[in-house]
Amino acid sequence: MDEIESVTAETWEALVAKAPGLVLVDFWGPQCEPCLAMKPQLRAVMDAFPEVKLYALGVTKARRLCIREKVLGLPALLLYREGKEIARHSGEDVTADTVRDWLGSVLGQPSSA
Repeated sequence: MDEIESVTAETWEALVAKAPGLVLVDFWGPQCEPCLAMKPQLRAVMDAFPEVKLYALGVTKARRLCIREKVLGLPALLLYREGKEIARHSGEDVTADTVRDWLGSVLGQPSSA
């Protein structure tokens, strides 16, 4: 499975803030066990949502950006449309099934699980 493409504080503007369409950002940390457990499953979940571009942001190298985006806990998934946050899903209960259901609900698609 391919790695999730990274976004950084330096590339945020182009890849998220000024991006057309839908962008999901996975805020994760190397010490966050739920983050690490979810990472391999996230790309498979995203196959059901081809209209959404997925990026991963390592929080240890982007603390100011996390504060600006009000990410207070991990894992955190923030969904943006045309650069504006439209929804977020966070907490230790983030699993492949909860992400699939959450995105389906936000995007008005029935759950495929």
